[in-house]
This record gives sequence, structure tokens and C-alpha cells, in this order.
Amino acid sequence: MRNMRRKTILLSAALLLAASHTFAQVSTEVINGLSYKINARTHTATLVGNEDNPYTGNIVVPETVTAQDGTDYSVTAFGEECFLGCIDLESVKIPSTVTTLGARCFMNCQTITEIDLPDGLKELPVGCFASCASLKRIDVPASVTSVGGVCFMDCTDLSEVHLPATIKSLPAQCFSRCLSLMEMEIPSSVTSIGDYCFYRSSLSSIKIPYSVTTVGAHCFEKCSMLETVELASTVTQLNEGCFSYCSSLTSLYFNGNMPDNTIGCGAPNSCSLYVPEEYYDHYQEELGAVYRKIFTWTPNELTRIDQLAQRDPQVSSQGGVVTVSGLNRGEEVQFVGLDGRLLSSVQALDGTASCAVSAPVVIARVRGAAVKVVVR
Repeated sequence: MRNMRRKTILLSAALLLAASHTFAQVSTEVINGLSYKINARTHTATLVGNEDNPYTGNIVVPETVTAQDGTDYSVTAFGEECFLGCIDLESVKIPSTVTTLGARCFMNCQTITEIDLPDGLKELPVGCFASCASLKRIDVPASVTSVGGVCFMDCTDLSEVHLPATIKSLPAQCFSRCLSLMEMEIPSSVTSIGDYCFYRSSLSSIKIPYSVTTVGAHCFEKCSMLETVELASTVTQLNEGCFSYCSSLTSLYFNGNMPDNTIGCGAPNSCSLYVPEEYYDHYQEELGAVYRKIFTWTPNELTRIDQLAQRDPQVSSQGGVVTVSGLNRGEEVQFVGLDGRLLSSVQALDGTASCAVSAPVVIARVRGAAVKVVVR
């Protein structure tokens, strides 16, 4: 019993000695006005926040610092909340030795307009640049494979973002309320887009690449300038309200069969849906009661949505039948008399819509245009 007690005391002492030794290896020092955690064991330094004297102005962080023991330490990381709330911070030069940024590292740095990220950086953590209201552009290096949630949320001046083809997902609220973000190319490596990811951004069009399978709930909600969306055939799920309150959305292009919950995606009823010919009947059966404008198109993954052009309709008349050709399947044509009375409304089949009329002259209305036709 006595030997057991003695062993316990010795073990406790050893653990305390080890803990004190480890603690002694990590110290905090202020070097040239910047606070660092110095790790004597790894010979590295982490830049940390200074609560008593928040950082301001233009800061240049060196690659190495010399500690009180006279040893040089490599600066490899910025700690959590390192510059949090430094509202008078204008710029930070991050050295090439830094591979890690802590969570909320630059959150609420309201006057930073641009920041260069070094090659070798591994990830952008949760809230890294959230509420950096003056940040205008960001180039993410190819070494980054992960972006954290709310990373750029409330970056209201952010208008230019370049993401590498190494990022696997865009998490929840990543670009939420980026009011100046009008265009964005989603990398072909991304497989999912999180909830509220682009909520209230100013995107005018977006192409979901062939790597994405899921679009998160409310992902593009209240993107009031969003007009056109193209969805890859790999998208199998549109989560609830992903296009809710997108008041300008006029065209949804589908490259494959109908994703689950398309009926709940929240796209306005006035939106035109463009679908592959082979799936037209399925879309019409499932969505025709809600969306009257369902047309066919020929998907081409190399075609950008902002370059899509519809064929110009051609109007002809023979034997008292007026025919409009060059249409998409399901596209509607209205035939109207000169007195404005609707004679017939016809949906295109096999690219044409025809109407037999007795009047000498009719007006064909299609795609917002009106063509006067002399009936022969």
C-alpha cells in the first residue's frame, strides 16, 4: 500500500513537471509593437491580438522575429480573433511563412480594402473576413482547400472574388449579404453550396458547375438582381427556398432530369424553365401547374448562360394558316386581331406554332414582340 502511494506521488510530480516544462516552452512577447506567442519547442511564432492596444494603421508582419532569448522564430500563424474589431486597421502584409489563420481573424476590420493571401495558406476559417465592410477584392491561393462558414458575410463592398479549383464546398452564409458581389465563378471542385450561401448578394447570373450535387436552403434568397441560373445535370437536390424572393429571376436552365424539391425552390411562377427535350414531359407533368413557361433547349456544358441566344422566330402564312417557327418547345404564341381581341393562344410543338384564321390581317405576339401578318 505504501509503495502504491509512493508511485502515485511520483507520477503526479512527473506530470506537473511535464506540464510546467510545456508551459515554459510557450510565452507571449511584444516585439516591435506586435504580440506573439513564442513556441520554443517548434521554433515558431503566432501573431495574436492585443486587447489593451488594438492594432491600427498599416501593419507589416515579418517572416521571422527575434525573441528575448536571442533566438529567431518563424511566424507561421495568426491566432484566433487576431485583428477582431480593429476598426482603424488599414492594411496587413501577411508573410509567406504563414500557413494558418485563426477563426474570425480579420472580422469587423471595417477599413481594410484589399489583402494579399500567401501561397501555402491551408484554409480560410469560420468568420475569417466577416463584416470587413470595405474589402473590395480577394484572391484565394490554390493551396487553400477549405473555406469556413460566414467567411465573407457582410462584406458589403466585396465585388471581386477568385476561388481556386481546390475548394470542396461553399458553406453556410459564406457570401451572405455581399451587396456588391455581381458575378462569381464557382470552381469545378465544389460539390455543395450551403444554406444562405449567397443570401442577398447582387449576382445577376450564376452557373452551377458539374461537380455540385446540392444547393442549400435559401442559398440565393433575396438576390433581387439575379436573372439567369444554369444548373448542372449533377444537381440532384434544390433545398427549400433556394431561389425565394429572387424577383428578377426570368430563366432557369436545367441540364438534366428534374432535381428533388424543384417545386419548393421558390423561383417565381413567371420564370421560364428551359429543360432537355428528353425530360420535357416529366418537367411538364410535375411543374406545369405552377410554371406555364416550360421550354426545351439543347444543353451544352461549354456554353455560358450569358451567351445563350434563342433563335429568331420566323412568321409565314399559307392557305389561311399563320405559322411561327424557330420556337422552343412549349413556347407560347398569341394570335390577336387588329381590334386587340385574342383569337388563339398556341404552345409550340416541334419548334412551330400554327393558327388557322379568317381575318385578312392578324398580329402574332411572341417573346414580348408583335408581328403583323397578312394572311394568304
